[in-house]
Amino acid sequence: MTLQTFDFTDFMTNIIFVYGTDSYRSGEALREIIVRYKDKNNGDMNCVVLDGASLAPQVLEHHCMSIPFCAPKRLVVVMGALESNNKNIIDLLPDLLPTIPDTTLCVIYEPNDCDKRLTVYKMLLQSALVKHFKPLTPLALRRWCDDHVATRSATITPDARDQLLATTGPDLYRLTNAIETLRAYNPSITKETVSLLVPSAVSSVVFDLIDSVVAHNQQKALSVLDTLRLQGENTFGLFALLAGTYRTCIGIALAHNAGITQPFAIAKTIKAHPFVVSKSLGFVKKTSLTHLVRSLRLFTHYDSAIKHGIMDEVTAFDMLVVALCKT
Repeated sequence: MTLQTFDFTDFMTNIIFVYGTDSYRSGEALREIIVRYKDKNNGDMNCVVLDGASLAPQVLEHHCMSIPFCAPKRLVVVMGALESNNKNIIDLLPDLLPTIPDTTLCVIYEPNDCDKRLTVYKMLLQSALVKHFKPLTPLALRRWCDDHVATRSATITPDARDQLLATTGPDLYRLTNAIETLRAYNPSITKETVSLLVPSAVSSVVFDLIDSVVAHNQQKALSVLDTLRLQGENTFGLFALLAGTYRTCIGIALAHNAGITQPFAIAKTIKAHPFVVSKSLGFVKKTSLTHLVRSLRLFTHYDSAIKHGIMDEVTAFDMLVVALCKT
């Protein structure tokens, strides 16, 4: 059963458990629950949202056991009690939840994954309507982006979408903000508008990775890669971003061969962001066009390995970085 279809009366439990590391989508689900409740139960008079970090057991019991006023149900939302390790609430919930009346709809919301050893966690999985929001896979992230753009009455080309996702990675907060900016500028989103309006697509740390690769410093390159992952960058985004930067470097090298040497002139010629061109110029001077083209072929090889299931994304990207350092 999806959140879009239930009407608060057509399921066996009056407990909903919403959690997961994708806090954007879980937060959207929670907002949908509250909005749909208010639509069906005469506004927010019987709706209460409680901060689980500071919540006292007697307060939670009072709200869960109270009778709704002029409405069939009351809604009680408990926010982040497990994540904040509110031991009093964690100990209370296994005993309280089975006793709450049918006139109370209780939502346990956690903006992250939970400790699977907790008794209340195990109980919720068995007795509640559970919505677990895991990070989207690269394919699902592309689909989500396309769908979200469509809901905003806009369109986006596949190459623009891939460049945008290389900027934001799996961070849906950053992604939706970027989509709003792009849509406001022009509802027909192209790679050119992404380059124009989302200049943060290439972070300085990513350039550190490229610099290490060009210098054949494998140890530093892998260390920078670990740093990027710890910062939450996803492998799909890094792969696309690194490949795009190599293509930009090839464009810069070709422009140089044609006698175009000024950064802004190069940016206009190869249709790249001036910031990216200025940062990439140093790398181009340290290598050759032949080397760049040979390196780009490695991306095709490992991309094919991922798509054919020969290796997973993380392994493929690690091997790609090592291969680039040795090229």
